[in-house]
Amino acid sequence: MFNEANKYNADYETCDLPMCEDCAINVSRETDMCPHHNNLLNQVDLPNVYQRKRQAQEKGRIASELLKGAKT
Repeated sequence: MFNEANKYNADYETCDLPMCEDCAINVSRETDMCPHHNNLLNQVDLPNVYQRKRQAQEKGRIASELLKGAKT
């Protein structure tokens, strides 16, 4: 199941499972995960070099979007 925003950008897909506050696992300031998908995330074991490169790319993308939004 996809929420409305996911129709336009597959990078932000969510499972949209209903969760109570006790089941929700907070993974960042505005993101909670269901126990199932959190377990899947914890099973991912990427090499550290790849992780650092990907994190830098994502931070750059976010900063670019923020700057673009601030200019409009």
